[in-house]
Amino acid sequence: MQMVVDRLPEGRQLAYTTVQTMLNTLHRKGKVKRVLKHRAYYYDPALSHARAAGHALKDMIRNLFGGSPERLVLTMLETKQLTSEKLQELQRMVENAEKK
Repeated sequence: MQMVVDRLPEGRQLAYTTVQTMLNTLHRKGKVKRVLKHRAYYYDPALSHARAAGHALKDMIRNLFGGSPERLVLTMLETKQLTSEKLQELQRMVENAEKK
């Protein structure tokens, strides 16, 4: 068994109560499941990483880019976070995915 506080990134010192509060909030929102065993809660994710990432990305596109994935890509190009080479690589990946 591994403690949540042990899985936090290095250099990120959070109090036990802070982690407990965050986990309670995530549980209320349905993001984690918990089971009470021996007076302690054990937590598991309620969603897979891919599904959670999909929800987060959809929310970000809606909130920051007016619901337009194209605006997200344009912003990434304008801020040099996505080079033309990477864009070509993504295009190849899209083409391969469409073939499947």
